[in-house]
Amino acid sequence: MFSLLDLLIILSGWLSGLFLLWRLPVLTEHEYTSGTYLASADFADSDHAAHDKSADITIIIPARNEERNIGELLRTIRAQQCSAAEVLVVDDSSTDRTAALAAAAGARVIRADALPPGWQGKAWACHTGAEQARSRLLLFLDADTRLAPDALAKLASAYRRHGGMLAVQPYHTVIRPYEQLSAVFNLVVAASMGAATMLGPKMRPSGAFGPCAVCSRDDYVRLGGHGAVRGEVLETFALGRRFQAAGLGLRLFGGQGTVSFRMYPDGLAALAEGWSKNFAGGAVSLRRGLLAAIVLWIAGLAALSVQAVTAGIQFLYTQTLDMQWSFGLVYLLFAITLFKQMRSVGNFNVITAILFPIPVTGFILLFANSVFLTFFRRRVRWKGRTLNTNGKVAETYPGNETTRHE
Repeated sequence: MFSLLDLLIILSGWLSGLFLLWRLPVLTEHEYTSGTYLASADFADSDHAAHDKSADITIIIPARNEERNIGELLRTIRAQQCSAAEVLVVDDSSTDRTAALAAAAGARVIRADALPPGWQGKAWACHTGAEQARSRLLLFLDADTRLAPDALAKLASAYRRHGGMLAVQPYHTVIRPYEQLSAVFNLVVAASMGAATMLGPKMRPSGAFGPCAVCSRDDYVRLGGHGAVRGEVLETFALGRRFQAAGLGLRLFGGQGTVSFRMYPDGLAALAEGWSKNFAGGAVSLRRGLLAAIVLWIAGLAALSVQAVTAGIQFLYTQTLDMQWSFGLVYLLFAITLFKQMRSVGNFNVITAILFPIPVTGFILLFANSVFLTFFRRRVRWKGRTLNTNGKVAETYPGNETTRHE
């Protein structure tokens, strides 16, 4: 069943996947010292911090039609072992009860003004919240995220240790069967950022994860904040690159045990719209080595999937399964490896790993759709808005005083 070329592509793909997704670092108990929650030693008196278990952090939550999510996120924020100085929910022109539910839960609600020309919605909401923030640390959280009880303490203390920008990709909580289709997408997100490679911290990240990011207010303002990336669909990705270029550093973590989310609970259409928005634009910004390794990994998965589908069709027509023993061994190798990798990014089940040709096919189809929307139509849809994908926003920052256009 395998030609020599097939076998070369498939095994090269497996090795690439092994390199890309070796280990996704997570925030652990060892990232912080119990009772010390401040972002840096000089932010406030540490004895006082140990006494009141609070952190000099403003949590900023951009929210557009998030009535299904906002209450649960705010509940997990209230349950923190370490409390934030303030919680700001920026209501981004919601047409549902987002603002009312956030206010009832104790958050300070800020209504974003009408979207200015050249801005994407989330960037504008984050910018609006940051302008109102009073703390020295900023934590940007998507409304569909959830925090473990010690998450804020871990994040603040990890920032104290690393500085720059700290970004976390939440652990994907999967409930309905169709949500299993997100498995490959989640893996590609981790792989594309360089967060989980065999090189570990030596790998320079491509950009920052979007749902959860921490930085100091001073650094944020100095680099232009979200105003500098206002036209980007993947605004936090671009902001993380600015932190790197300015020499401030960017550290990436997986959210297992700390930050989680449930993506696209509204059905397949929302899943397709969401992932189509996220992928093609980010792909062109990846480091070339990472992009080549990802393409090789997907090619290996796709080649093996084609072999599996061909064998399945043959079985349906002939009621005989004519396959080489090597095919079964290679397929099992991929399935076992994928299951371990999937469990590092979400609670995906073993059936998804065994039937990986299904999520692989879904990824390829949606990625093709994303390419079409991003580079041919030059716009994507998200939460009732049309997002321009031209991304032509001037970018200057200390250490790189030239202007760059995406």
